[in-house]
Amino acid sequence: MILKNPYEIKKNYVHIIVGSGPAGISLALALEKKKIPVLIIEAGSEHTSPFSQTFYEGSVYGDNYPDLSIARLRQLGGSSGHWGGICSTLDNNDFNGWPISKKDLIVFESEAKKILDLKGNLSRTKFSRDFDIVNVLSSGVNFAEKYFNYIKKSRYIDLSLNSTFLEFNFLNSKINSININFGKKIYKITSKNYILACGGLENSRIMLWAKSKNIKNFFQEMPIGNYYIDHPTHDVGEGVLDIKKFYKYLKKENIQNNISTKCDSWIYLSPNLEFIEKNKILNNRVDIYYKPFERNDYSKRIFKKLTCLAPSFIKNYLTENENLLDFRIEIHSDQEPLHENRVELNIADKDMYGVPKIKLFWKRSKLVRNTSKITMVELGKFFVHENIGRIGLKDFLFSNKYFLHIGGYHHMGGTRIGFNEKDSVVDKNLKVHSLDNLFICGSSVFRNGGSANPTFTIVQLSLRLGEHLSKLI
Repeated sequence: MILKNPYEIKKNYVHIIVGSGPAGISLALALEKKKIPVLIIEAGSEHTSPFSQTFYEGSVYGDNYPDLSIARLRQLGGSSGHWGGICSTLDNNDFNGWPISKKDLIVFESEAKKILDLKGNLSRTKFSRDFDIVNVLSSGVNFAEKYFNYIKKSRYIDLSLNSTFLEFNFLNSKINSININFGKKIYKITSKNYILACGGLENSRIMLWAKSKNIKNFFQEMPIGNYYIDHPTHDVGEGVLDIKKFYKYLKKENIQNNISTKCDSWIYLSPNLEFIEKNKILNNRVDIYYKPFERNDYSKRIFKKLTCLAPSFIKNYLTENENLLDFRIEIHSDQEPLHENRVELNIADKDMYGVPKIKLFWKRSKLVRNTSKITMVELGKFFVHENIGRIGLKDFLFSNKYFLHIGGYHHMGGTRIGFNEKDSVVDKNLKVHSLDNLFICGSSVFRNGGSANPTFTIVQLSLRLGEHLSKLI
């Protein structure tokens, strides 16, 4: 049910979840299936507001990065309110260094699809010697819209909106209560277990605030806020595709049912593990968009660029225009987890409750640029070898010129999963090291981002945590 004020909060909750984004709601749904009472605390309202978003303001140092108050939403459903809906899964090798493997999450794939209203397969199909087709699915789910009325009718899920988490209250190696603010009053609420599900950045902020108070020396050894990662995303090239020759190639490889230039508007390719390891690059995804935003000057700019690179091919384009498509290419890559990429507290800039806002330090390494260059050069060679099209690449791939990050707000790391508190913040069950009843859920626990959009994995991890928590009663 939706609680109207904190006085309606019961005393028999087994779990309190802080945050109502995809992680928090998915976890609550998993616990509801076990008929376990759970309370969700959400700082925002059903919809966001300019005032509410001021709590998400922050400073960024390093490479260009989206405004933190725009890149996430403080409301019911969290940032699913502006989520593009793209769903894919991490690869087996993306779990290197994790205390769990892809197999530990596959068992939750079916339930995750139900939550996200997905139909079809999340798979990879061989495209060429070096590249696979990545089959992604698109979800239209906005968690606030889909689950508000559902929670309203639920017997086991309670939701308290406009309830800002303030701090933990500790007793020995446990949390025995938390303080929240509602209507300018502070309330203390209790539960058996507590789960942070506030998003990739806010989870780190809350944990750093607790660490700064030095209570019982908890968290002091943990790399809270460190190893922050995103998906560096760059506009790397553009070109033309010969449809007839392209489909001839697909038919030859018996993969004509995996790609359609008539129904789709993109192709997602990814280098296979052998290519990644041989070239010592990061995992990445090549996003080929062949219906480019209706830009009228797009074809002219491509012609001008490719005339010098592939004059004979462009000559054929001018005479057989109906057989070719214009396209642009983005690279969406992993980022090696570096200790210096981190979330910190800005003591000089606090919110109205006295909690410091975020300082984010984020830079891309040389390996990010090199990954894009090696991947795109090989793809360009493949287009020429099969004579299915031509690609013109951006200059920054072959120089030290600055290049823009045009990423999709994939905040990951900061409270990462691992084996011990010197290397990580949570264990394989997402329990915070050294504490008996605090768990963290969401993309902040990722050790690697792979090339997959994170939401599907977030839901899988939430369902797995729900199964674990149901055994602790």
